[in-house]
Order: sequence, then C-alpha cells, then structure tokens
Amino acid sequence: MSRPVSNSSLQVLLKLLSLNAIVFGVMCLLWISGVDADAAGEGMANAASKVRPYRWAIALVRWGLWVLAWLYWERIGHWLLRKYGPAERSVRHARWLSQRGQVMGLVVVMELVIVVSFLRF
Repeated sequence: MSRPVSNSSLQVLLKLLSLNAIVFGVMCLLWISGVDADAAGEGMANAASKVRPYRWAIALVRWGLWVLAWLYWERIGHWLLRKYGPAERSVRHARWLSQRGQVMGLVVVMELVIVVSFLRF
C-alpha cells in the first residue's frame, strides 16, 4: 500500500525540477558560448581582480542590507506570507519570527569568514 502524494510534496518536486532545468539551461548556454570548463578559475581570477578595489564598499552595502533585514524582519515575514490564509499565516509567522536569531547568527558567521578572507596574513 502506498500513501497518496500530498500537494505540497508535488510543489516541492516541481520547484526542484524547475531549478534543475534552470541549471541545465545555464550550463548549455555556457557550453554553446565556448566557456572552457577546465579553465574556469581563470575567469574567476579576472573577475576577482576587477572587484578587489571595491570589496570593502560592497561589504558595507551588504552589511547595511543585513541590518535592514534585521530591523524589518517582521514586515518581511508579513510580505512573504501574504498568500496564506489567516490561520496558516499566523502559524508560519510565529515560526518566521522564531528563526530571526538563528538566521542572523549564521549571517554574522558568514560575514566574519568573508572579512577574514579579505585580510592577508
């Protein structure tokens, strides 16, 4: 006996399949345009050298966006959860609010790793 597949499981599956299709499409475009997969690091080195003078400015903008996300966390949750009914929205919103500290803590750790990578020892 097998259980019927729920609608939410199908939605997740469709989202994963569409994500795979997007990745496959991008890979096909890169292959058609002649990007050499063996020399991928060369392109990243060129991009990194062009961004290097602006990396602290980019970091400051990114930090500002994270601070805004922290300050407006509840409003962002209301906006993201607007499509759900009132009962489900209240449950999801409570969960959203409880995740604020964990998400922002992980962001701080990620940003510290990025800042340490800026420094040259």
